[in-house]
Amino acid sequence: MAKRKEVNPVSIPVEAPARIRPDHIRDRILSAVAGTPSGYRVCNWPVQIAYEHGKLSAPSDKGYDANTRWISIREYDEIHELALCRSGRDSTDMDVVSGGSGFPISDAMNEAIKKLISIDSHMSSKDRKIVRLLCEGETLAESVKQACGEDFKHTVPARVRDALDALYEALDAARANGYRYVRMVGT
Repeated sequence: MAKRKEVNPVSIPVEAPARIRPDHIRDRILSAVAGTPSGYRVCNWPVQIAYEHGKLSAPSDKGYDANTRWISIREYDEIHELALCRSGRDSTDMDVVSGGSGFPISDAMNEAIKKLISIDSHMSSKDRKIVRLLCEGETLAESVKQACGEDFKHTVPARVRDALDALYEALDAARANGYRYVRMVGT
């Protein structure tokens, strides 16, 4: 009687997920050996998916590219997260300040809130709303729809690129002003 060859399920390499969705990115290194296939990873932030799929890559009139837009949204997202975190103490465990809502505000949160207000003051209300919604995890289409209604002139990725270009300029202007609040006319 011939022996059956046993197949160890661990030794069978998985080449791809059973169902490849738009949030799968194939760039994970599986082995250091040259020529080995790369693996998939799941990305769940819609802006990152758009960046990695090249939807933010169209050049602007001012010379902004996908990397500039990506760096801008990442920086804003870090400030946004810090401003909204619920921790009441800074790293020194000193100077707890109470906010109006009863939540304590640390010095780091206070600085992040000041930066957020300063950056937001340099953007139009629609651009600001698109960027905020993107940071909160909304899809590109939903962010544009909530901010502009049906009042946008191009495709959704083009409107998001415009908002991210405005974010880059706002970050630049806020840094130049020392993150002070600037009241913008007509926003």
